[in-house]
Amino acid sequence: MDKKIIGIDLGGTTVKFAILTSEGEIQQKWSIDTNILDEGSHIVPEIVASINHRLELYGLQPEAFIGIGMGTPGSVDRDKGTVIGAYNLNWKTLQPVKELIEKGTKIPFAIDNDANVAALGERWKGAG
Repeated sequence: MDKKIIGIDLGGTTVKFAILTSEGEIQQKWSIDTNILDEGSHIVPEIVASINHRLELYGLQPEAFIGIGMGTPGSVDRDKGTVIGAYNLNWKTLQPVKELIEKGTKIPFAIDNDANVAALGERWKGAG
């Protein structure tokens, strides 16, 4: 079976998700509201819960995925998987996003600034 990818677009009002094939074909899409209360402390736990709910809903295991990729506002350390200064998310302090998502989903995780991720997506699949 061909492994899949989970893509996440983290925005100030909505978190958009997609399950894609390794060739970039979208198989499922969904979204949740971005909960920025309490300095954005609910955002990552709600992302993890949403992913795990979808995996359970579709009978998918973490091993079925190459990884999760996410674009986020703010200053991103790609190597450490951290974000700081995403003020529209109320993330004023360092957020250990990679650590929390990998721990919660058991799927490898990569993160970058949303502008960089948008440019990579355009290059890979074109406008859309």
